[in-house]
Amino acid sequence: MKRAVDSRAVRATAWAAVSLLLAAPHALAQYTRTEPPKTRFRLGPLRLQPKLELRNAGRDDNVFLDPASPVADTSIVLRGSLEAFVPVRQRLRLTGEGWLDWSYFRNYSSERSTDPGGQGRAELDIGPLTLVGGGGASQGRQLYSIDIDQRTLRQERWAYGGAQWRLTRRWSLSGGAERRSHRYDGRLGTAGGDPLTARSLNRDTTTGTAIGRYALTTLTTAVAQAELIEDQFAVSVPGSGTTRSYRYLGGLEFGRKALLNGRVLAGLRDFPVASSGTLPSYRGPAVLADVVLPVRGTGRLTGSFLRDVFVSATPALSALERGRNTYVLTSFKGSAAHGLPFELVGRIGAGFDEAKYLLPYTVSGASFPRVDHLYTVNASLMRGFSDSVRIGGVLTYVRRLSTLPGQSYDRWVYGVTAELVP
Repeated sequence: MKRAVDSRAVRATAWAAVSLLLAAPHALAQYTRTEPPKTRFRLGPLRLQPKLELRNAGRDDNVFLDPASPVADTSIVLRGSLEAFVPVRQRLRLTGEGWLDWSYFRNYSSERSTDPGGQGRAELDIGPLTLVGGGGASQGRQLYSIDIDQRTLRQERWAYGGAQWRLTRRWSLSGGAERRSHRYDGRLGTAGGDPLTARSLNRDTTTGTAIGRYALTTLTTAVAQAELIEDQFAVSVPGSGTTRSYRYLGGLEFGRKALLNGRVLAGLRDFPVASSGTLPSYRGPAVLADVVLPVRGTGRLTGSFLRDVFVSATPALSALERGRNTYVLTSFKGSAAHGLPFELVGRIGAGFDEAKYLLPYTVSGASFPRVDHLYTVNASLMRGFSDSVRIGGVLTYVRRLSTLPGQSYDRWVYGVTAELVP
């Protein structure tokens, strides 16, 4: 048995080495040549686009997602950003983006935060080969996951490199590797700090991806993609801190001028027993789909479908002595936007998320299989006062239902939103 496991490990290591040379991270999997963007400001070849977004200034009626005693507060979420693009002769393109988020709560100052971030990317054409590389870092304290119910400070850093090789007019291969660091605040004395979240989620992730594409038509491309994902957890049982999993996807990508834009990929996600480490083993379907359907010039319909496995922020010990839990997330989201009279733009959207946890949780000595359902409905009405200014209102309702006692809640968020593009 040991020899068989060692053999699998050798094959996996060899496959990973090839992936590091040939494969691309998920961000690179959608590689297309970055074209010069339309910007307001130019300094020689350098193109700059600043933007100021008031994402919401209004009321949050359940700041702490409390199911029993929700409290409300006035909140403001503001983002300033700057995008840059510069071509270097004809073969090299450099892009970058920086942003600063500011979150304000009038009464609950512990929830306030100022969060910077930035990323850069370079593309170099060498005949039929395009080399791609980049990286970035970000910090955030926003609610971003169905699994985490508080604004825990998180920091991420990443770097990637890869290439795309155009074999013929129809065939291309691409790939590379990404290294990403995840760190969560585990200090008890800070707002939102949670030792359990930090122990469960602090890790370094290395992803190697290999992709083959075949152009069926000028607007439709068949895609086959394989990924090896290795997580190295900062805290774990000795000898089991590394988890190795695999994702295999296949499907179609649609060009920007096609009737339906985007991609639809489906396949398999696999956490083998021999390499799952402190995570429960799993094998099941995986789906990644994002599509946009333009409607009569001024409107569009968008939709997304995601099914994959994610690490839970709350540990759960099982009979197999797994130190962490995971959940299968199935997510549907859709929205419709359309131009209205008086230069108004209306948008409505809805979403459904299901988090099905692989291991049960124990509450007061009783074991509960946990399944969470998150329902989201939102609407906004915006008016453009010029090419640079848009102002409107937004309304969002969120409801979570959980089989775990004390985890269900309702939340309304509403207010004013605006966008300024100089």
